Amino acid sequence: MIKHRRVAFANLILMVTLALTARSATASDSGALRPSPYQPSDTVQQDITTMLATAKQNNQQAMIVLGASWCHDSMGLAERFSTPQMQRILNAHYQTLFVDVGFLQDRRSVTRRVGYPTYFATPTVLIVDPVTETLVNRHSIAKWGNAASVSQSDYERYFTHHANKEGEPLTDAQRSKLGPLFEFSDAQVARLHAGYAHLRPLLAAYENGNGDGPFIDVWKEVKGFRTQLQSDIRRLRTRLLAGEDVSFPDYGPFSWE
Repeated sequence: MIKHRRVAFANLILMVTLALTARSATASDSGALRPSPYQPSDTVQQDITTMLATAKQNNQQAMIVLGASWCHDSMGLAERFSTPQMQRILNAHYQTLFVDVGFLQDRRSVTRRVGYPTYFATPTVLIVDPVTETLVNRHSIAKWGNAASVSQSDYERYFTHHANKEGEPLTDAQRSKLGPLFEFSDAQVARLHAGYAHLRPLLAAYENGNGDGPFIDVWKEVKGFRTQLQSDIRRLRTRLLAGEDVSFPDYGPFSWE
């Protein structure tokens, strides 16, 4: 999600000669990519609606990528996406929308629209069946928090594999089983976003070259929480759907509480 040394943007710009773009943050067939595809937008919800409709019409998957220009892994994913082979895969099978999270802004309105609690890392890659508007890669989302470390061949296999997967909406019975998890998740994600809000000015100062201050310690604290919470939510979901009894973990207290 972040490295203590910033991305070498000059080298990245030279390498990224093909990629996805359309207006501020959407992918298209044009093959051109700015230094960063993660740009602020005031029309994210409309952009999602348009993307889903286009994907459905074209019999493609929809993909939302939440990331940030300061993030090593977000930019690494953009670089990998811009290779000729990935361009062929993405242009054939996906409609892609890049959503800028800035300095850890709240984007729950984006993730919850497709049934995911929030972003736990940058980038977060959400592949969506546009017919059912449900996720098809729920169990492997965490993989992309380390996008810069994923091999090019793994990118190509992964996005080819998910190109034709169908989403499965929850039944009423499944939704009932997951009721306690929804309550737990909402409460803990709210705590996480309080951590993001506390970290935001520290991250901005760090990225603007104003020294580490308390940033590193708070970053590590937030990272530990978000990583564990994402893992626990996935584990609890699987067990609840299997009809197993579960106990919900406690976290913290945290420095921002």
